[in-house]
Amino acid sequence: MSIGQKLKRFFGKNPECMTLTELVTLVADEPTLANLELFYQRLLTSKVGTRVPNPHGSIKPGTRVTTAHDNFAIPHTQDSKGNSYLLVFCNISAMFEAFPGDTFAELDARVVLEMAQSRVMGVIVQNVLESNQPWVGVTRKDVVDILAGRYSHPGE
Repeated sequence: MSIGQKLKRFFGKNPECMTLTELVTLVADEPTLANLELFYQRLLTSKVGTRVPNPHGSIKPGTRVTTAHDNFAIPHTQDSKGNSYLLVFCNISAMFEAFPGDTFAELDARVVLEMAQSRVMGVIVQNVLESNQPWVGVTRKDVVDILAGRYSHPGE
């Protein structure tokens, strides 16, 4: 059985039709080059987000476009080697439903990748709604490659 057939059987759909959330789970479970490439391709056209502080409930739920005057930062973390990563979530609409008292900002993943590139950082995309909280780390080299439309990996 091919990997595509296994994925179709597991998720009930072709890998090319999987959501970013499903791809995060897939790559966390099976970090193959083929799965990473699918994830990278989907990441470029997806939305990701973060929790944002909302003192005094000043930001109301609903569709709103962020501006330069919205002063919020995307959290970041470091790995054991000291590499820095922006930390975002892959399913903001589901997080809003799960945590209705929190405030979230949703951004194009491309914008987050561009922010990471300008700061010489990677990006961690996490799905906090699954019990095992799968995540995928995108190194700063892969951030550059994704934005350039290439997916080079060691050994290729």
